[in-house]
Parts: sequence; structure tokens; C-alpha cells
Amino acid sequence: MTEGLTMFDVGSRVEFEDGSNKRIGFVLSQEPASGTYPDGCSVLFKIRETGQIRLSRIALSDLKESKANAYAFKVHDPVTVVAPQGGAPITGKVFERAAMDQDTFEPSYAVVFKDESGRTALSWWPESALATAE
Repeated sequence: MTEGLTMFDVGSRVEFEDGSNKRIGFVLSQEPASGTYPDGCSVLFKIRETGQIRLSRIALSDLKESKANAYAFKVHDPVTVVAPQGGAPITGKVFERAAMDQDTFEPSYAVVFKDESGRTALSWWPESALATAE
């Protein structure tokens, strides 16, 4: 272990720079130095540009603790699902929010809307699937 560095606990939320992008992920394991590799952690994160989920060993010196992300939408904000699977676009209002975690990798929102039969429905959507309703 390198002097003066603190290891992150498994499950810790961390951030690191990947070129000009800031990535946020979760520590899956701690990795002590070996050979030419410095102390590090295996970090699971999502590449927002492509939607891919990656597992990479990141040097401990490149990691820092990550604070909770700000939500893009507030409760009661009108939103539209960007790419619903077939059918008409879905527009509704945010009913509830859930923070990013190891299973979702981005905040998610419960959206209340009218379904095709005219009944009120509720469905959870990731932040990347929503846009501000016009």
C-alpha cells in the first residue's frame, strides 16, 4: 500500500476523470499494488455517451469521493420520455425520484401519465430517457 493514501470501502461512490469526462462509479474491490500497477480499485461505472457499463481498475491516486448528483428534474416537473418503445410519446409529471446506485448508475424518476386506455399509470424511467416537456 502507498503511504498516505486511503482505500475506499467496497460499495463507495467515487469519481474520476476520463479525458475531459467526469465518471462516477462504485468500488467493487480494493486492489493493492503489484508489479507496475499502483494501489487502486476495481470501479464499475456507466459511460453516459454510449450507455455502456464498464469495470476498470483505476489508480487510487485518480479516485476521489463522490457526492450525490443533483437531480435534473424536480417532483411535479412535466417530462416526456425521449424514446418510448413504440407507440405515442409518453408525457407526464415526476411523482418521485430515486438516487443513483450500483444497479442504475443514474438517477431515476417515477412518472405519472395517462396510458393509451386513458387510465393513470406510473412508471420508473432513468434520467437519460427523459426530457423537459414542452
